[in-house]
Parts: sequence; C-alpha cells; structure tokens
Amino acid sequence: MMAYNKEWYRRNLQLIWPALKVNVVRFFRMARR
Repeated sequence: MMAYNKEWYRRNLQLIWPALKVNVVRFFRMARR
C-alpha cells in the first residue's frame, strides 16, 4: 500500500508542480514590491 501511495503521490506532484511553481514565483514578485 505504501509503495502504491508513493507512486500516486509522485505522479500527482509532476502534474501539480509546474502550476504551483508559477503561483509561487508570481507571489514572490508581488511581495517584493
């Protein structure tokens, strides 16, 4: 069960990470002003 969970988590992260990174960068740009 744990191995399956880790695989699912990694796959989800690959989908979510790019959008998350864009939001983080945008947030830091606004915060820097």
